[in-house]
Amino acid sequence: MIKQHFLFAIVILAFSFQNMTAQDAGLTISSGKKEKTLKTDGAQFLEFSFNITGDSLNCGTQSFSGKILSMNDRFISFQPVTESLNITQHDGTVMQSQTKYPAGAASTVLPADAIGMVRYQSSTARNWYNLGGTMTVVGGITSLILAPLMSIDYGAGGFNEDRFFRWSGAGLASVSLGVPMMILTKKKKYYLKGGTHGKRIWTISH
Repeated sequence: MIKQHFLFAIVILAFSFQNMTAQDAGLTISSGKKEKTLKTDGAQFLEFSFNITGDSLNCGTQSFSGKILSMNDRFISFQPVTESLNITQHDGTVMQSQTKYPAGAASTVLPADAIGMVRYQSSTARNWYNLGGTMTVVGGITSLILAPLMSIDYGAGGFNEDRFFRWSGAGLASVSLGVPMMILTKKKKYYLKGGTHGKRIWTISH
C-alpha cells in the first residue's frame, strides 16, 4: 500500500511539473526566417492595448503596461503597472485617464495576442550588462578620482605623471570595455503590432 501511494505521488508530481513547464514555456515569436523564444525570467516589461466599442463611441482604446510573471504562446500572466484609457465619443468629446497601480497589485491573465510590445533581456545578457555597468563605474572612478590622488607626491609636493597615466589608462580601458558591453546587452524591444514606430514586426508562433 505504501509503495502504491509512493508511485501515485511520483506520477502526480511528474504531471504537475509538466503542466507548470507548459504554462511557463516562454513566448516564441518570429519575423521572416528569424525565430526567438522569450523566457519569462528575461521579459521585464510588456505593453498592449484593446479596442473599445460602444453605441456612443467613435473610437476608444484601453492600454496596459506591466511586469511579466509567466507566459506561453497563448496566455500572459502579468502584474499591472499602468492603465490608460482614451475614448472619443460621436459628439467629439474626448475622455482620457491614466491609472498607476500600487506595488504588489494583483496579477492578471490575458491572451498573448493582445501584446503590442515586449521589452526583453535574457538572464545571461543581464549578467553581462551588470558587469559592464560595474566596469564603467569603477573605471570612471579610477580615472577621475583615484588616478590624480595616487599620483600626488604628498612628501615632496610634486606630481607623478607616469603613475597618473598608468592609473587613468587602466580606468579608461575599463570604461571602453564596459560601455560597449552595456550597449550590446541592454534590453531589446520586440514589436508585435504595427504602428508609427516603424520597427520590425514579430508574430507569435502557436
